[in-house]
Amino acid sequence: MCLLRQRHERANRQSNNSAETAAAICFTFIWFHAARRRRLIAERTDQGKVDALSRSLIPGVPVNAAVTLVALWSPYTALVLFAALNLFYVFGSSLFERD
Repeated sequence: MCLLRQRHERANRQSNNSAETAAAICFTFIWFHAARRRRLIAERTDQGKVDALSRSLIPGVPVNAAVTLVALWSPYTALVLFAALNLFYVFGSSLFERD
């Protein structure tokens, strides 16, 4: 029974990680569609902030995919890595802003 539960937990984490990677892909495509030639972005929005967000999104999809692969071997490690990645996107976008 315990082995079956572990398999279900692993499959559940893997599907959640795959969904997060798919969301990253979709958001990246939507953002770059909006940011290209400033379609759908207000005129008063600072171009530096648009560029900073664009730069921060570039590594997102490959990193999400890599963490999803890590989840195949160690789901708990993947959980920690996804939490760190989400914190980075919440608080770290200011690192990519240039003056």
